[in-house]
Amino acid sequence: MLRNTRFSLLLVLTMISCCACTGGRTQEDKAPDPEKEFLLEMWEPDTYEALCTLMEDVKEGDYAVFDFDNTMIIGDISDAVFQYQVEHLRFAFDPKDFFSVVTAAIPDIDRPLDDSGVTYRDLASSASVHYLGARMLSSSPFADYSVLETFRAEMLALVHFAYTVFGDDAGNLTLFGLMTGMTQEEQRTLALEAADVALEPTLLSLEFWNTEAFSLPMVRGMGITPEMRSLVMALRRAGVRVCICSASAQPMVEAVAEREFGIPAADVFGIRFQHDSAGRMEQRYLPDYPVTLKEGKVECINRLISPDGRSPILVAGDSDGDYQMLTAYPDLRLGLIIDKDQTEGLLLPLLTQARQHPGHPYCGQYRAANLKWLVPNGPSLELL
Repeated sequence: MLRNTRFSLLLVLTMISCCACTGGRTQEDKAPDPEKEFLLEMWEPDTYEALCTLMEDVKEGDYAVFDFDNTMIIGDISDAVFQYQVEHLRFAFDPKDFFSVVTAAIPDIDRPLDDSGVTYRDLASSASVHYLGARMLSSSPFADYSVLETFRAEMLALVHFAYTVFGDDAGNLTLFGLMTGMTQEEQRTLALEAADVALEPTLLSLEFWNTEAFSLPMVRGMGITPEMRSLVMALRRAGVRVCICSASAQPMVEAVAEREFGIPAADVFGIRFQHDSAGRMEQRYLPDYPVTLKEGKVECINRLISPDGRSPILVAGDSDGDYQMLTAYPDLRLGLIIDKDQTEGLLLPLLTQARQHPGHPYCGQYRAANLKWLVPNGPSLELL
């Protein structure tokens, strides 16, 4: 309780200090209409100038590629959907299949996950029991919410260890496998419901979800900045095709991108899954389609976005998962990197280059790690 109180106070102080350095801007301030102009607002001046210069020389067929999570939006739609699913028990598969769904992608469920000796089987078995308990209690006015809290923490641990112990494919198939049995339209609806909840708070917040053996962080919240919305609109007005290449599941990205940015589904590329004859998702990748992560993003661009071999004029990303598409094209005119104070990783040399020679071809844009807006002239604040 004391730590939570201190956390809340520090978040308030952080918001006040950031408002002071950004002219007192809050989410309630009325921003210029992004449909009518490319907003300067909170862009770094060099980055804004580089983007304007880019749009002054657009040729027919030019296109831009954006990562989605923490680039086009602030936050992560996959995290938002995961939180919404485990807190509202929004699953379409039969409850008796729960254990098989959460373990299907794990090659060795009896492997210890760390020095505690807990195995994936242990976690999945415990989560199965708590899931049934949470389902029984969900309709009761006297529900024991500790059961749901334990369940969601165990689910976070299952996804976390699927990625960190068994790799990206195991993580993807476990995380997005929670939508098994849903149609694509049901996935889109789920994503919009989750996005609505995530967009409500003024700040992003850091929570810790605890099992008996593990305490894992979870960032809550999502934001859409008027600057990014206006950039997308300005590019499209200039004749640039704006595409998304995301490591999140495609239907959830489609839904939010279309509603918030007006980007059609045909220009959204994310991880795709096989569906059965009834149109319900199966827990396996769509065959002969690139997994849009790291090198898979470049494959997606080359095969599906621009099969004629034309390079994008702009690529935007924020993480090591975007490094390959930011560096794959020698004739790239501009690479936009969302800078969350990276101190290590593949993007650090590109950010260093961006700060020394903005626009040649990289430029950086600071983003406050725990706020829902950009920062024009300084390092972001750490998520407290």
